[in-house]
Amino acid sequence: MGKLVFVVEDDAVFRGYLVGQLHQLGLDTREYPNGKGVVTAVLNQKPAACFIDLVMPGVEGIETIMSIRDSKADPKPIVIAISGHGQYLLGVEGLGATEAIRKLDLNPERLRETLTRYGLVP
Repeated sequence: MGKLVFVVEDDAVFRGYLVGQLHQLGLDTREYPNGKGVVTAVLNQKPAACFIDLVMPGVEGIETIMSIRDSKADPKPIVIAISGHGQYLLGVEGLGATEAIRKLDLNPERLRETLTRYGLVP
C-alpha cells in the first residue's frame, strides 16, 4: 500500500466508502469512529493526511484538528475537514485544517484531485 491516511468519521457507511476510495487510489488507511486517540496515533504513526469529520460523539473533529495543530507532530499531516453541513466548515482552516470539503462533494474525482494536489497520489 501507499502513504498512510487516517479517516476519522463516526458514520460507518461513509467511513467505509471513503476508506474504499482511498484503497482504490493505493493508500493505506486507519479508521477511527471519533477523535479519541487520534493525536497519539498521529505522533506515533505519522500519517500523510487525515480526513476528519467535524461533528462526532465523544471527541469531536474541531477539538481533534486543534489538538493535531498544537501537537509536536513533525511533519504535520494534511488535515482535511469534512462535514455533511457546509456551515460547519466555515473557518476551519483558521483552526488548523488544511482544507474543508462537504461530504456531498467528496466524489472519486474530487478525492483524487485533492490528494494529487497534495502529492499523495500521482
